[in-house]
Amino acid sequence: MKLRIGIIGTGPKERTNIRGGGFAIGRVHADAWKQITSTELSAACDINKENLEAFSNDYGVTGCYTDYNKMLKEEKLDIVDICTWPILHYEMAKAAIAARVKGIYMEKPMCLSFGEAKEIVDSCRCAGIKLCVSHQRRYEPDFIKAREWIKEGKVGKVLEVDAVIAGEDADLLSWGTHWFDMFNYLLDDQQTVSVFAQTDCTSGKIRYGHRVEDAALVEVVYKDGTRCYLRGDYDFNQPSHIRIIGQKGMIEVGDDGLKGMFDGESKWIYYLSNEENAYIASFVKAMNDLVDSIKEERTPYLNGMLALKTTEIIMAAYESSEKRARINLPLKRFDFPLKDRNEFKE
Repeated sequence: MKLRIGIIGTGPKERTNIRGGGFAIGRVHADAWKQITSTELSAACDINKENLEAFSNDYGVTGCYTDYNKMLKEEKLDIVDICTWPILHYEMAKAAIAARVKGIYMEKPMCLSFGEAKEIVDSCRCAGIKLCVSHQRRYEPDFIKAREWIKEGKVGKVLEVDAVIAGEDADLLSWGTHWFDMFNYLLDDQQTVSVFAQTDCTSGKIRYGHRVEDAALVEVVYKDGTRCYLRGDYDFNQPSHIRIIGQKGMIEVGDDGLKGMFDGESKWIYYLSNEENAYIASFVKAMNDLVDSIKEERTPYLNGMLALKTTEIIMAAYESSEKRARINLPLKRFDFPLKDRNEFKE
């Protein structure tokens, strides 16, 4: 029997070529679910009736709702996929847990505070619900190969990792969460020691209904001494990328793919994956793993604890900026640090 999937947040009627489908992440997810033969896209919810109807027609969904609580009550769903604004994730995840679904697939960032994220992780564990948060780049060939090169010693000991986020989603919660997860992934998910950051919130910017910074500079220190740096700015004149610097070489993942320059070589070595549409394929792999984790009664790879670690780094960065001090981990603050910034007060 196929697992029944319900999506909360269909997004606009049409996708664009903008990264993430032009805010149509619900359709990105639906495209992925349609490729998994062991699941059935059974229900969808969106507060915009026109968008909901278009989604229903395009994906053949019969259960259509404008109230997610009603959907959870009336549809016997196995997996709930949360594709809404981050400010809504916490309440929607709690409702899905109360409905006793088997699995939750949630867009990043998981929640808008470390406390909320921890509560969702703990509640899912206690209820036996498999939680998967969409840091799906761990399934993309370029990052997998970059990690392999590191493990093979091609760059020697990693000294630091530098990353840039630019463009309309260049804040820690929107795009930075992916790079923080990549820091963790590339460094073998070792323990994070501290976070030191500065954020500029001068404009009082609101994105997806929540407060975000205009620019950020973040240092994350790991147990083995590796330091990772993230620069975020909407007006950067360079594309988003991540660079690994080691004692014997360098690796970079960016718009032109994956490349490395290793000991004794004087030019870049490019890696070309044979996988078509790796972006959508990464979602399919993550969702397939969630389905398998339910069937096999195991923890999914992109589990809540990995996402909690990323949330901890983000919230530590915001707290560090507020206090103008380095924040040692584990994080002791459980609310959303940006709520106290004067720039957002009327």
